[in-house]
Amino acid sequence: MSLKKYQLILGFAFLFAIAISMVCASVPAAAAVEKNEANVTPLEEPAVAIVGKNYDGNGNSLNLGLLQLGDIVAVAGVKMGDSLLPGTFSHTAIYVGGGIITEAMPEGVRQSYTSIIHGASGARIERVSTTSAVKQAAVNHNNAQVGKPYDWIWLTYYGNKNAYSSSWYCSELNWAGYYLNGKDIDKNPGWSWTYGYNCAPQEIVDDADTYFVAESW
Repeated sequence: MSLKKYQLILGFAFLFAIAISMVCASVPAAAAVEKNEANVTPLEEPAVAIVGKNYDGNGNSLNLGLLQLGDIVAVAGVKMGDSLLPGTFSHTAIYVGGGIITEAMPEGVRQSYTSIIHGASGARIERVSTTSAVKQAAVNHNNAQVGKPYDWIWLTYYGNKNAYSSSWYCSELNWAGYYLNGKDIDKNPGWSWTYGYNCAPQEIVDDADTYFVAESW
């Protein structure tokens, strides 16, 4: 059996296992809101924010005060995908202002308080080299996706990132927000033997159109 076929089989098997575990696990979204932040008002658009629990890692001390609108936050140590994805980082989110990030998680696209970033084992701020207007447009796009389902296509290795998708995985969403506004932040826009046709978190970090701001482990 060829290596590619073997990887595809493993990908689909893992996808099936994840789907079963999600059905068995259903935890109410309301239980995910931290008590000390329950009264924080989310962004006005979309009107209802889905606020998530902390990332499940060893913690970090990233300076969240450095965040600017449209920044990409890349994290490691959030459990989902840590052992499956190549590269240092396994998840990305976009800073949308007001102490809020928008991100695609297994429960769907949601908004979360930036404080959850401190729950990851490592976190990094990447800034996109573009205009403030493009950053705002990317933020607007990603905010409009809140509530949409997660896209599990990345688990197949072959992948298929789609800027017009009706479901999103984390870095696909961040990539699409910028791609639809004239900025491609995928290091490997086409096929890659490491990432398939996906846009992985590490590819956003490594892209020439993003640059390092701060990091903490």
